[in-house]
Amino acid sequence: SSAANHPAFRHSAFWGVSLRVVLLIVVLSTVVVSLLFGGDRNHYFGYLANALAHRSFSVNDLPVYYADRVSQNGNVYLPLAPLPAILLLPCASVFGLACDEVGLAYFFTVVNVLAALVLLKRLRIPGAWHRDLLALLFCGTIYLSALAMGRSWFLAHIIATTFLLLAILEALS
Repeated sequence: SSAANHPAFRHSAFWGVSLRVVLLIVVLSTVVVSLLFGGDRNHYFGYLANALAHRSFSVNDLPVYYADRVSQNGNVYLPLAPLPAILLLPCASVFGLACDEVGLAYFFTVVNVLAALVLLKRLRIPGAWHRDLLALLFCGTIYLSALAMGRSWFLAHIIATTFLLLAILEALS
C-alpha cells in the first residue's frame, strides 16, 4: 500500500487540513469583527502622536467622548504610556490625525510572527510544531481579539508582545 494510506499519514493530513480551515475561519472572522465593530477605533495614540509631532504633550483636540483623559490647567492629557505614540510619530508627522493605528498593529503583528518563529527555532522546537504553536500563540490567546478590535489599549498590548518576544530572544542569545 502507498504511504498516503498509512493511518499516521491520514491522521496528520486530517489535522493539517483542519488547522487550515480553522485558521481561515479565524482570519475571516477577524476581518468581519474589525469591519463591524471597528468604527471609531479610539485613536488615543494617534492624537498623542500628533501632539508630540507638534512638540506638545497635551491633546486638547481629543474628542469629548473619549473617556480616558486627564484635564489639568485647561489642557487635556492621556494617562497612557507613550511608546505606541512615539512609534506612530513618523506617520503623524506626515498625515496628522489621519494616521491610522491599525496599520501599526498589523506591522507589529508581522514582527511578532517572525520573532516567535525565530524563538521557536532558537529553542530547537521541531519545525513540524511551528505552525501549530504559532497558531496557538496568535489565535489561541487574546492576541487575535486585540488585533481585530484595533483599539488603542490593544495596540499597546501588541507592541508589548513585540518587546517581550525580543527580550526573550536577547536573553537566549
